[in-house]
Amino acid sequence: MSSLEKANGEILVSEFSRILLKDPYFMFLCPDLNNRAKFINKYFSYYINIWQKSGELFLSKSKNAAATLIDSTTYKFSFKGKKGLSLKLSKYSYNILTHRETVQKIAEIILPNQVSRRIMTVYASPQANKEDVADLIAQCKEKAEKENFVILYETLSKRLVPEFEKSGFECVYAKQFIGTRFFQTVMAYNIE
Repeated sequence: MSSLEKANGEILVSEFSRILLKDPYFMFLCPDLNNRAKFINKYFSYYINIWQKSGELFLSKSKNAAATLIDSTTYKFSFKGKKGLSLKLSKYSYNILTHRETVQKIAEIILPNQVSRRIMTVYASPQANKEDVADLIAQCKEKAEKENFVILYETLSKRLVPEFEKSGFECVYAKQFIGTRFFQTVMAYNIE
């Protein structure tokens, strides 16, 4: 990884720790508002380098929003590697694994195992403009069409659902998230 990528990653970690405090995903992962910024920092410090190396991270042109496309069949249920111990020791790390396991099971129900799929997650502040989100959607759709896989956009917020509907995604799952106050939606793109 180049020093520029590392520096950009550190800037993103700092920025996301600030702008995602009220994001429902991180509200579920870390219910304690007083510790949420620290948790988000640990989360991105661990994952951002992994995502950059594997080509799973997409940034909007303004760099105010990001998305990941991750193959749910390759989910890791541990925190091994650089900066993993800090996240593992967090009392909220179990919530990451719970969410990941739930999403993986939903993906397996929606699509047969032989269908290539990626789970799309968007990281954007509540004030993120529609152009940022549209840019991320376009980048991910282009990759899906080029590499022939289905995108399953998963969210615990209804905020971006209309943007995804405009972009050709269809709702395939919507339900209260495992007894919490959050409503989980899964939308699909490129299903034939």
